[in-house]
Amino acid sequence: MCLVFVFDEAARAQSYVQDGDSFVRDGVHYRLWGIDSPELKQTCDGKPVGEMAKRRLVELLQGRVDCQSKGTDRFGRTLAICINHDLKININQTLVLEGLAFNYDRYTSAYKADEGWGPVHQFHCMNPEQWRHK
Repeated sequence: MCLVFVFDEAARAQSYVQDGDSFVRDGVHYRLWGIDSPELKQTCDGKPVGEMAKRRLVELLQGRVDCQSKGTDRFGRTLAICINHDLKININQTLVLEGLAFNYDRYTSAYKADEGWGPVHQFHCMNPEQWRHK
């Protein structure tokens, strides 16, 4: 089963970005599939990279966005691949390309080739999954 969710400017008022890879829209909790961004309070070499990722996700969710469900996670959030049609980008991939998220190796290698530069690498970020369990 494939579910696609479409958002536009009107829906933005009903949105809340929690961190660099999760948000709530119209009461539905979403987790971007295949990526893992630094946690909100996570710093890397003293830089607030978790906050940077959150701010960028706020920007990327503006405009006409479609999210395709890939299932749900253990917290009941909808795992999704989101496309911003106004910017013509895959939001998940863009966060990895810009160095604001890692490929989530435990679940996929879909964005592994897109890793390599940007804040999470420049500022030597600990993998967010490891940081959560330290």
